[in-house]
Amino acid sequence: MDRLRSRSICRSSSFKKTLLFLPPDKFGTVNSLTWAPDNVLLVSCSEKLLLINIVLVQNPRFLSSQDIFTTVIEEVLTIQNIPDYCLSRGVLDFETSFLHLSDAERQLVMTDPALIDFGFLQFSASKIWKKAICSAFPDTFCRQHYLISCMTYDYRVFIFTKDDQSFKPFECTDWIKKHVLSTSTLPIVLKKRKDLQDYISLMYDMASVEILWTQLFSTDACASFFLLITGTRNGNVHMWKIDANFSGKESQFSWKFTDKYGSEVMSLAWLTLSQAKGVLAIGYVDGSVRCLEVAAIFDGDLFITATEILVDRFCDGLSVADIAFGKTSQETDVMIACKQHFLHLFTITGTTVKYCNYFLTDAALPLTSICLKGMYGVVSPQDCALIAIEIQETEGKISVIQRKQDFDMLIDNPGISWLCKGSALSPSCALCFSLLKTDHNSLAMKKKRKVTGNQMILMSVPFSLELEKMMYNLRDPLISTKDTVLNFCLLIKDEIASVEETFKIHQLPDVLTSLQEINCNRGNQVTLAAIKFLKALLLSQNLGEKDLEWLSIACEEALKKRMYEYAVSCLDNLPSVNSSLDLMIVSSFQKLLRDGENSLELKLSEKSPEHTSNHCPVCGSDILDQ
Repeated sequence: MDRLRSRSICRSSSFKKTLLFLPPDKFGTVNSLTWAPDNVLLVSCSEKLLLINIVLVQNPRFLSSQDIFTTVIEEVLTIQNIPDYCLSRGVLDFETSFLHLSDAERQLVMTDPALIDFGFLQFSASKIWKKAICSAFPDTFCRQHYLISCMTYDYRVFIFTKDDQSFKPFECTDWIKKHVLSTSTLPIVLKKRKDLQDYISLMYDMASVEILWTQLFSTDACASFFLLITGTRNGNVHMWKIDANFSGKESQFSWKFTDKYGSEVMSLAWLTLSQAKGVLAIGYVDGSVRCLEVAAIFDGDLFITATEILVDRFCDGLSVADIAFGKTSQETDVMIACKQHFLHLFTITGTTVKYCNYFLTDAALPLTSICLKGMYGVVSPQDCALIAIEIQETEGKISVIQRKQDFDMLIDNPGISWLCKGSALSPSCALCFSLLKTDHNSLAMKKKRKVTGNQMILMSVPFSLELEKMMYNLRDPLISTKDTVLNFCLLIKDEIASVEETFKIHQLPDVLTSLQEINCNRGNQVTLAAIKFLKALLLSQNLGEKDLEWLSIACEEALKKRMYEYAVSCLDNLPSVNSSLDLMIVSSFQKLLRDGENSLELKLSEKSPEHTSNHCPVCGSDILDQ
């Protein structure tokens, strides 16, 4: 066992701030958060799902302030009008079976959410979101139509689709129940007490406790599709095929494979190997970790195969709270599982997964979640803290380096304990968001006459932002242009915030030149946004004209001309344009074509104001006037 080596991996000028307070009386209890496409944070509340957009804001004093970001709640998805539902309804005739049960068995049936019949219980957990996750569409798809999969505390599964700026819910619970019942020989009506355990096993097979999207599978012989993976209380993992153009039809939701194991599923993670293959990692309550190689095979019909490539039955009773895939500094694939205060590290070579080592963290309370993006990651213990980690590989030896960030300074009353419900790291690792809730079991809270359920989301920059890292991330198709702009703005703000480091601005022309060479159109967009942001930064520093020579008007006009030529080519090939960003570019330049080539002002956001001279040309958010 190795203890995590501590090292400062965060710049002294990196900021920590309160991002958003969520009053329980308005939003309900907040249970989880995750990252969605285009710098959107998906937050699961009791009866609402919040989509929070992170944008740059206009702030003349942002060099001496931390408030260069703000949040906008774009959508609020509610399930208040969705009817109550119970997995057991329509499966078991309680009127004829309930009389055959003992008192202990009746108590079990009446208190277990998977077995509840609402005729016996007055309250319902069917309208409380437990978790929500987003599918990750590649750039070839319109990002406005990503899918959201949700799960409630009584194990209902939903899929939300976005159409015309609104979300529509489609419940998958009946389809799941239909499949499970069709593969079971259990009688519908229980006449003997000995059948109760079999019935409970059947209900647990429907009770989804974890959900996970895979990558978009794409084969020449079959239309593109996702796999929605559900882990159940009895240890089964079901894989459901979801068409990429899902619109709520039952034919677009179909069962493909079931993996069985003897312990309750606690966590799921996915690693993409190719367009038709990936690795599924599963963590269990008993401490076991398993990995399956999942492949899509088309032979007249679509088949999903799952081959077990790792079984780590280290049943120590320490449940696997979370699990994630990442990379070392030498690009070696790794997997990390959280168990109590420990991080268990596995290496992946092709389809071979091997246990490597485990590390003890400095967390005071057990770990609850882990999020990895490449060699960087964040681990959240239950206490009010965040552990930022780097996975380093030197001469074949892999080590994990940690730095603990304490958020106590942001709490109004530091005498009150807080619990961390999890963290979400942006694809470029520029921003990290942590969900905190009041610990009502703490001594300080018990002494209070009136207990308030405070909860908030905190934003931090856990890693140093480096030019090389930013350039590498820009090549990743899963990292959006908007996220790259945010990362770059944080970087250049950090580089020239102090007078002593202003000499570094002379390195930036080379960076801007390299940006233009990456993916051509995408690099041009980021470069143009960076130039406008740089001008605002440098002018606010009261630097002389000599310092701005390299930010020439000719460079900016050349970029605009490239974007103009790109838009014209898109107009000539409009049927082949399917990216939402491309469509917005085309739409904005249609007006420019009518107005003439002399007014080449960019407007790539449909929600941007009419006068866009002081807005980011990529995401439409406010920046300083030139």
